[in-house]
Amino acid sequence: MTGWSAPGSPPTASDKVRLGRGVLDRIGESVPPGANLAALAAGYTPAVLTDATLRRRSA
Repeated sequence: MTGWSAPGSPPTASDKVRLGRGVLDRIGESVPPGANLAALAAGYTPAVLTDATLRRRSA
């Protein structure tokens, strides 16, 4: 998985970061998929949470 950048923004060092499955699993244990950490995002459910085929796509 690569870092995310807003469309049109210049690449950053985080664009080169790749997280392994073990790290992603540990993050999922701490903050389960769908947990809302931002009050402004309340009520929004991204497609990657409702469609499992969008998660952990191979590069």
